[in-house]
Amino acid sequence: QVRELAKHASRIVISGVVAECCVLSTALSAIDAGCKVIYLTDAVAGLNATSQKEAENILSYLSPLHTELMTTEEYLTHSKPLL
Repeated sequence: QVRELAKHASRIVISGVVAECCVLSTALSAIDAGCKVIYLTDAVAGLNATSQKEAENILSYLSPLHTELMTTEEYLTHSKPLL
């Protein structure tokens, strides 16, 4: 159901745990499905700081076409409401 709903979303906001695996996999799957991904850098945890940063780096290479990396505050301040 989530995949079907995501196909109709203008963007997907990503947060979660294990940035290097679960979060990165989810973000890449969303991109493959044609979704724009907002990756909240302060709402994602990794196994350690180094590998967490590498996951951010991978997604940053896909910016701005497929991804945007920002903090939660930046997202809440600058994003248009989903109405």
